[in-house]
Amino acid sequence: MTRTTRAAAVALVVIGLVGATTGAVLRADDTGTASSGRVEAVFADASPLRAGNEVKMYGVEVGLVDEVRLDPPGPQGRRLARVVMDVDPSARQLHADAAAAIRPVSLLGERYLDLTPGTPQAPPLGDPAVIGPEHTSRAVDVDDVLDTFDDPTSAALAAMVTTLGEGLRGRGPQVAAALDALAPALRRTDQLTAVLHQQNDALDHMIDDGSRVSAGLADHDGATLDELVDTTKQTLDATAANRQALDATLVALPDTVASVRRTLGQLAGTADATTPVLRSIRPVTSDLTTLSRELQDFSDAADPALGSLPPVLDRLDALLDQARPLVGDLQPAAHDLHSVTGSVRPIGQALLEHPRGVPSHLEDFMSGIADWAMATNGYDGASHYFRGVAVTTPQTICHAGAGLFPAGAVPDPLCTTAGAAVPAAPGLPTLLPGGAPAPAAPAPAGTSDNATGLTPAQEQGLVGQMLGGGR
Repeated sequence: MTRTTRAAAVALVVIGLVGATTGAVLRADDTGTASSGRVEAVFADASPLRAGNEVKMYGVEVGLVDEVRLDPPGPQGRRLARVVMDVDPSARQLHADAAAAIRPVSLLGERYLDLTPGTPQAPPLGDPAVIGPEHTSRAVDVDDVLDTFDDPTSAALAAMVTTLGEGLRGRGPQVAAALDALAPALRRTDQLTAVLHQQNDALDHMIDDGSRVSAGLADHDGATLDELVDTTKQTLDATAANRQALDATLVALPDTVASVRRTLGQLAGTADATTPVLRSIRPVTSDLTTLSRELQDFSDAADPALGSLPPVLDRLDALLDQARPLVGDLQPAAHDLHSVTGSVRPIGQALLEHPRGVPSHLEDFMSGIADWAMATNGYDGASHYFRGVAVTTPQTICHAGAGLFPAGAVPDPLCTTAGAAVPAAPGLPTLLPGGAPAPAAPAPAGTSDNATGLTPAQEQGLVGQMLGGGR
């Protein structure tokens, strides 16, 4: 290869490298990342930022502020501040959501521009690289705080801040030690703030309740609060007036508490004794449901009857009203009736009282009437007739006819039994063997002097025979 040919080849290679470099720069410009590193940020207020202030990203300086200028007035006369930055090429990969903020270097120092590149998912920032006002901000300065106060207050606050700065000058280690000492208290404060944050709902309710209470107390121009204060004052005055009684009550309180303790101890013993009783009646309690259901059914059935009672009660009231005059007329005779009942009581006792197993006189009398009614209840064409039963024997006939026939007229075998005298019927003479009457014997003890000459027992037996049997 000749020297001329070699030189031509080298020239072609250099031209190719320059073209490739130019194409790469053009392609970089097409992706929206400015090759010059100039980035603009639009602020509503860019003061006190000035040209030459630092531009930082993640706390690292990546450029400087090149220019701060005002845009022409907008439709509403509002003017925006445009900050032009010269940024290092390593910080030019900005995205559409990139942000810029003006921050102070220190509390009273100069400002710097804090640049945030944005999220990788967002598209890259266009060319020219301009961060709009919706993504820019400005930290609040002490001057802004001071400007909110009036002149005396702002001047005093400025003097205090200046004096504080002069007092803290050169005392950084002491301030750091003080902050280290305050760290536990600040952590506790942070914990308290977290707890309060968790209890925001409860605090809101408490504030709302307190607000309602305050509003209620403030009603009627504070009349409610005045009434509450007056009532409290009256209560305190009454307590003060009864201080001696309150002191005596407090002195007697320990004895009362001891007595209550003893009573509770006894109650515990009673409860222990009651437990077996309750356990024993537990089976009965299972029937209470059935009983209550039956009582409910009974009450349902009784409702109509109870509903019909008012007319009956009204009628009863009318009857009582009608009987009231009669009761009034009978009241004077009550005394005489009382004396009559006193006289009749012995008769009733004589008729009704009797030994066990022996009929009373009233029962005998009623039995006789019943027997007589049974004997006379027969009826024929003329009238009622009497029915009776007579039992006769040879001895009865002999005795009945002994007084009608002369002695010896009746055969001896008919009126004698084994040669002994045969007793006659009641009231008739006793016959001896041969039919002769026996001499009269003395009257036995207990015989009556009545017209029949019979004892009451004999009379009763005779009546029973006539009535067809009896007791």
